[in-house]
Amino acid sequence: MSMTLTTDRLSLRPYRASDAWDLTRYLSDAQVSWTLARVPHPYTLNHAHAFLAQSPEGFVITRNGALVGACGVHPRDKDGMSCFEIGYWIGKPFWGRGFASEAATALVGYWFGATGAADIYAGHFVDNPASGRVLEKIGFAPVDWGLYHCAARGRQVPHRWLRLTATQWKTGLS
Repeated sequence: MSMTLTTDRLSLRPYRASDAWDLTRYLSDAQVSWTLARVPHPYTLNHAHAFLAQSPEGFVITRNGALVGACGVHPRDKDGMSCFEIGYWIGKPFWGRGFASEAATALVGYWFGATGAADIYAGHFVDNPASGRVLEKIGFAPVDWGLYHCAARGRQVPHRWLRLTATQWKTGLS
């Protein structure tokens, strides 16, 4: 993605090679990496460089030019069904400020507007209820529970799967 999304307090811009240090700083914190499915722990500068070398889709979340997290929409297979999933994380120093809700709302609005998709999915580990509250605030509703692999923990973790339809999104805006 070559565009930038803006909110009242944040900018969501494409990844840059220069983001490697900030990605490493925040994702090397187990309290952050353990909330994510695909991020290993410990997370190293080599992980960040390898990730950025793939020209990842998605956005880093910045406030006043400083990286505070990241978000994106990615294809996923759930029970043999192809779908798209939103994901996000915020660096621990920035928790509790509403940045995840603000960034995720902007991304969902962009996603529905740009793709015309009928729905989008999201998930969170059950022991991360703050992420669940972010999703519910946006309008996501639970559709499934189960176990999902967490790379940082190296095991299956209880997980909740949620869905938001374009119709629910539009209704929630009015």
